[in-house]
Amino acid sequence: MAKGKVAEILYSSGDLDSALRILKAEVVPVLDKHGDVRMLAVAKGHLARVHEARGDLDAAIAMHLENMPAAERTGDAQMKMSISSVVARLRLARGVSSQEEAQQVYDDLAESYAIARRMGLPPAIVGIGSELARFLADADAPAEAAKIADEVADALAKLGQAENAAAVRAEAAQLRANSK
Repeated sequence: MAKGKVAEILYSSGDLDSALRILKAEVVPVLDKHGDVRMLAVAKGHLARVHEARGDLDAAIAMHLENMPAAERTGDAQMKMSISSVVARLRLARGVSSQEEAQQVYDDLAESYAIARRMGLPPAIVGIGSELARFLADADAPAEAAKIADEVADALAKLGQAENAAAVRAEAAQLRANSK
């Protein structure tokens, strides 16, 4: 869709208001009308990125969450993983001020990490697992954080990043020492 490309170019050049206007007024409604679930999800993902770049994290979170039913309907586990991990990252960036919000972040990270492991995706295991381990360490759960960190180190080793894997293993050992 040509308008979608125009919106991407505008986004890339920093014209966020124009990109937002085109996506909201022209791209999303057309895709919604035609019932193309996957393309609509992609467009809404672009719209969420524009909201995030504008600093409207609540709108970005809401737009990503609108895509979750599409991921579930289509059985697209990778899309579900991506949505959950991005929403967790955005919630952390926005700031977690209650136990309920902390639980939402944990649930999002744990769900996306479980999908990454089930699908055997080392890059996703590293990215999401690192975030989950940090979250658990900050939540005073060092033993659980260490377990995830060990899995991240294993994934890094599979990716040929032995030096990074060793550094993460050292962090995991420190987390285990702190849990005693």
